Amino acid sequence: MPEPSRFPAPRKESADRRRTRRQQEGIAYGAHPLTVALTGPLGIHPDAESSGRKCGNCRFRELIGHHTRSYPKCTVDRGPFSRTRAYPDAPPRYSAGSGTDVRQWWPACPDHEFGDNALSPDAARSGPADAYTAE
Repeated sequence: MPEPSRFPAPRKESADRRRTRRQQEGIAYGAHPLTVALTGPLGIHPDAESSGRKCGNCRFRELIGHHTRSYPKCTVDRGPFSRTRAYPDAPPRYSAGSGTDVRQWWPACPDHEFGDNALSPDAARSGPADAYTAE
């Protein structure tokens, strides 16, 4: 009779860990992590790595409150669209699912604008010192 394995069975990955792994694989190919949840491709900003552009410092990333929790969502007003929009007037990249929760560590998309998303849209933008030129 064969001896039972002394090694524990591998643990099954959670849905969140599988999603994060898929997102990291997509980034390696130049696709923004939201691409999986959208109807069309979304690339990575060409200067994302060299300029420190990340979703976490973009003015379009907002914490949207729902019941007792907040969810980070992209509020940019142009496509590509979410496959399952939360409601008809929702921003295009917004759904009620975790697939469109925007992580701070993600590289920026081409629509990135530096800014503090807690400020009003007409407030001055903030970013790295070399992102602006003195006039």
